[in-house]
Amino acid sequence: MDEGFAMTMKTIKAEDLYRRIKLGHNVVLLDVRSQSEYDEGHIAGAKLYPLESFRATDIISQVCAPYPMPPTIYISCAFGSEAGKACQLLADAGYEYIMKLEGGMYAWITAGLPLKKEKDNPPVLESLPIHQQMQIAVGSVVAIGALLGTFVNTGFLAFPLLAGAGLMYEGFCGTEYLKETFLKLSRDK
Repeated sequence: MDEGFAMTMKTIKAEDLYRRIKLGHNVVLLDVRSQSEYDEGHIAGAKLYPLESFRATDIISQVCAPYPMPPTIYISCAFGSEAGKACQLLADAGYEYIMKLEGGMYAWITAGLPLKKEKDNPPVLESLPIHQQMQIAVGSVVAIGALLGTFVNTGFLAFPLLAGAGLMYEGFCGTEYLKETFLKLSRDK
């Protein structure tokens, strides 16, 4: 294994990872989110290694110890971007067998796959999938902005315009800024 090689990001779809787990494949799964996000719901068997304290060489020695051959390490996070950073850290440490969960836990939840939860009775809004929360939030901004722009002041029409432009930007560029911002705002309450 060469240290610091540029890696080609390998990804796996949520359904394919779930199938591998169900078939009994040796799945080494790391979750790089925060403790609170992990407690709210994670893939059964995932080990928590938050990105802010991620030490690739230590993790490699810990998770590979039980295996005679280096296993593939699957990395999950909220939406996929933090998992990419963790994959790169493992690659920089010389590890080659790495796959990122495409779309992160958002994709896992959206696919309706099972979660293991550490806390009981989440508030109603948190029990909705994140895509539904996003639809409610953006729909509210558009509807309220349109009503205020029609009946109060046309300046309020900027809100639906900005919401629409933001969604178009995300769609064309494939970014997750709006989702990540909304997720952070909902967790800070």
